[in-house]
Amino acid sequence: MPWYWVKQADSQTLRHYATLDAAYLEHFKHALWSVEITEVKVKLLNSKQLEKFLLEILKGLEAGLKFQDVLLYISQHEKKGSLALSAQALHDEMKMGAQFNTYFKQLIDPSLRGYCDLFIKNSTTEQLTHHLSLLYEQISQLRNWIIRLQKSLIYPFFVIQLSLIIWLLSQFFGNHSVQIPEENLITYLIVSLCQLLIVYLCQSSLMIALIELAFSSFRFNKLFSLLNASIKAGNHLQDALTILPKNFQHKHIKAELLLVYYHLRLGDSYLESFPTNWFPKESLLALKASCHTGDILRAIESAAHIHQNRWHKALNIVEKVCPFLGLFIAGGFVSKTLISIYLPLLNLS
Repeated sequence: MPWYWVKQADSQTLRHYATLDAAYLEHFKHALWSVEITEVKVKLLNSKQLEKFLLEILKGLEAGLKFQDVLLYISQHEKKGSLALSAQALHDEMKMGAQFNTYFKQLIDPSLRGYCDLFIKNSTTEQLTHHLSLLYEQISQLRNWIIRLQKSLIYPFFVIQLSLIIWLLSQFFGNHSVQIPEENLITYLIVSLCQLLIVYLCQSSLMIALIELAFSSFRFNKLFSLLNASIKAGNHLQDALTILPKNFQHKHIKAELLLVYYHLRLGDSYLESFPTNWFPKESLLALKASCHTGDILRAIESAAHIHQNRWHKALNIVEKVCPFLGLFIAGGFVSKTLISIYLPLLNLS
């Protein structure tokens, strides 16, 4: 989505146009001939930046500022360029009469845009603050899980690097040619590159997609958390079910969500429409009761709570397994180091 700086004699604004020619033509229609237009690359906000951006907006609104004033403040005081440019773009477009919803999701990572449709699609001014707080809550929850996974990797990565360095040093001092064997250096580079790749994935939105594909507890927790929040935001259940598939990479979940939607469209009961394996324990009883009461929210809230506990247990297991694997890998290199040190002594004896 191209953005352009539009510079005139007394102002500079950040606007969106389809092409550079379209931007000039729009101004020439209004007899604005002395205008300079240059394209600027606005970096899309990832989950970390989006969380901070939403927090700054909510703080400003809570302080009593108007929405456009908050955006103007962020654009002028935020040091990171991506946040400042995003705020500037939204402010300038809204100043020209555009709706916040129209351009907001175009400024964030594609993997997160489905959240915007769930919480801020067609929001009124009064609803916008509430919907932004719901969006912030969901993004903050995602960030919290990613941070926990990142922290679980710090210790094992440090131990692996330390064992690798000790192993290479032992090769250096134990080798009479005062050279580290080439294959050992290649091993060190491969392991280090793998660690860097994992760190990069943890910093990108790809990590969310990989976790979703690997952990069913994460998928169901995400599904019911979003569904519950979307209904509380005022969306109809069927509308939420048409938007939810955009937030998932897992093909089976996407297909099941669409199937639930069509069952409900055909007038089937909640029990017939929803897969029963989505509703464990007491949430299944609430689902069955919804056929008589018509209240599906209680079943969704119950399932959301159960799946959240299951995902937290799975996350706790991952946090415990990562250090164990790190120590296991490091132990392999430490063993090689000890063998390289003591093997000559054993041969002498």
